[in-house]
Amino acid sequence: MTETSAKIIDFRAYRASRLARSERLRDDIYSTATFAALTAACHLWTFLACHPFALLGAQAPKQESNEYP
Repeated sequence: MTETSAKIIDFRAYRASRLARSERLRDDIYSTATFAALTAACHLWTFLACHPFALLGAQAPKQESNEYP
């Protein structure tokens, strides 16, 4: 095997590993984006569901009484 053919073989192996790595990273990116979208949706629905109950527990502003002495 000559030095030139060894470089070609290594280059092909490099391309194959680079392609496999890019496919693996692409899958990770899609799964991360999906996870982030689902998490945001869950937080939104939790916020919308709990918001009315938080308003019920809020302190009402003090009102002056309209009673006459």
